[in-house]
Amino acid sequence: MADTGSPTGRSGPAVTYERHPGAASAAFPSGYRRREPEKSVLHGVVREHLETFLARGHRGDGEGYPRFIEKEFRRYLDCGLLCHGFARLRCPSCGHENLIAFSCKGRLCPSCMGRRTAEIAASLVDQLLPEAGYRQWVLTFPWSLRFPLAVDRDLLARLTRAFLCTLFSWQRRRGRAVGMRDGRTGAVNFVQRFGGALNLHPHLHSILPDGLFVPGPQGRLTFTPLPAPTTLAESEETRAERASGLDAAAVTPEVLDSGGLPDASEERRGQAQAPTHRRRLAWAQLLRRVLHVDALQCPRCSAAMVALAFLSDPLVVGRILRHLHLPTAPPPVSPARSSAEERLDVFEWDVAGEWSEVEFVHDEDPVRRARGWAWVQWCGGGRAPPG
Repeated sequence: MADTGSPTGRSGPAVTYERHPGAASAAFPSGYRRREPEKSVLHGVVREHLETFLARGHRGDGEGYPRFIEKEFRRYLDCGLLCHGFARLRCPSCGHENLIAFSCKGRLCPSCMGRRTAEIAASLVDQLLPEAGYRQWVLTFPWSLRFPLAVDRDLLARLTRAFLCTLFSWQRRRGRAVGMRDGRTGAVNFVQRFGGALNLHPHLHSILPDGLFVPGPQGRLTFTPLPAPTTLAESEETRAERASGLDAAAVTPEVLDSGGLPDASEERRGQAQAPTHRRRLAWAQLLRRVLHVDALQCPRCSAAMVALAFLSDPLVVGRILRHLHLPTAPPPVSPARSSAEERLDVFEWDVAGEWSEVEFVHDEDPVRRARGWAWVQWCGGGRAPPG
């Protein structure tokens, strides 16, 4: 995707949001290819600014950021690098070998979060969600509530409960209007704590069946779809019923979790239910399921490769990587910059098309200086700054 315009309507250089030109339209590779996170833009940005970001938290009277923040960033920088250890795979037929780097399993890493997302989705489809139509509901909160929700778990839980109970009540009411008695529903809820710009933005994503489960003959539940939601104005009676669902204190956790929907499996009905745990899927199995790529298939003879060893000893890892002419050390992390070095070249263009404020600091890095000038010339319609 490319954007050739600017908010002010001036023409400027094309901004391409791709790892390399043509990446978005290129076909998927036919076989597995090891990812190289150190070559990504995100990895480079974190390496360049992490130390400065952490040092800024200690300036003045600051006590620094919570330790888990630094830990997650450090784990991300080590993720997917062969120099920190790998699994050694070999094909028993032709002897071809592959090295698979260890992952960090953190919540900041896009790759590890993608695996976690795919695993949760597979678990929901395979083990939890019955066959039915589903709709996603999103609840956002006002600015004044975002920081309290970020630090107050009880407040977030109560608002989540009120939101789901309101939806459950609304669905049952719509079901009764079309003749569905004793309809049951449920929800799967996820809390997201940031926005698209990594800003603090707690909000809820809830998956609800787009209908009700109605008891049929012999007590078996049958899914009956409901009409699609509309934007028609609500009556006073409807508002009163909806408001009654906001009394979260009267809702038990059991009702919150299931929405009154019992286990729909006939085989498990009436049996004692032990706590269920999400079944973890193997890494290669997830790749086959999501991307249709078999990471254990030999690229030469298509036979199944086997794991020979999982290596983490720095001496052994370094010896193998040197033999293969691969990097034996992680990419360097830039040191923290001082306050003066953090200042950027800022050129503001007013409505009349004149420079309203100029703060120019020469950057010692020629690449960053060139990028800054290109950005300034684009924002200013090609005019150079005064002075």
